[in-house]
Amino acid sequence: MTLDTDPYTAQTLVRRAVVRLRTTTAAPLTFGGIRTGDRIPITSVAGTRSPDLHTLTIREGRGLGGQTWIRHTPQFVDDYGTARTITHDYDRQILAEGISALAVAPVIVDDTLAGLIYVGTREPRPLSQKLLSALFREGIRTSTELAVHTRKSPTSSSADADSVELARLRRFYAEIRQLVSTSPDTSVGPRIRELLDSAFTPDSTITLTPRQLDVLALAALGHRNAAIADRLGLSPATVKSYLRAAMARLDAHSRHEAVGRARELGLIG
Repeated sequence: MTLDTDPYTAQTLVRRAVVRLRTTTAAPLTFGGIRTGDRIPITSVAGTRSPDLHTLTIREGRGLGGQTWIRHTPQFVDDYGTARTITHDYDRQILAEGISALAVAPVIVDDTLAGLIYVGTREPRPLSQKLLSALFREGIRTSTELAVHTRKSPTSSSADADSVELARLRRFYAEIRQLVSTSPDTSVGPRIRELLDSAFTPDSTITLTPRQLDVLALAALGHRNAAIADRLGLSPATVKSYLRAAMARLDAHSRHEAVGRARELGLIG
């Protein structure tokens, strides 16, 4: 992607956002960069302890930023080092900073990812709602400012601050399904499943089995087949089989399409 503005202007806007975010929230570490073709080099950093982040280049689908690249929505992990929902291509740079929790917001112009803005903390505790909301607002603000310079459309609504609560609810939904599926107590499991399913009103006659829903809910969080298998006490081959069956019922050609279709139909959170 090539922005219709000079690189200096785009980098300046991200730099201002990175500094402003750290100043207004007292966050330990903020950083970001503007997309250049098929990569996003991190060029703006505030609060760094080492030069390693300046060598970081994000690519689509890799790491937490790579997930945001694909989904165009904010993403976060409360324990980066042990997170199983992301790839760990950038552990050397991230862990060198002592980062515990990490979040990233997209900069979107004309429905295209233009850059990323991150915030990281070094304390072993979940990211606060206040900090996440501030980050996502910076993503929206920078998207709008960049759109003015490019004379294009600003960020899509998917980057709205409400994504914080939605992301947490989806994680909660998936983890409850996982607990019910793996619990040896069979007396309450069916009732909990019933309560979970009653929270959704499917918009079609398409139905999925409980196991297919369990697998899709975890896939929606970015878990790969091996991680889903580990969480549900299944083999990777069995997980793959459930995913294929769900994709067939949803007329989807990929796991990401299946998740989107299931959400559109009101089958999962």
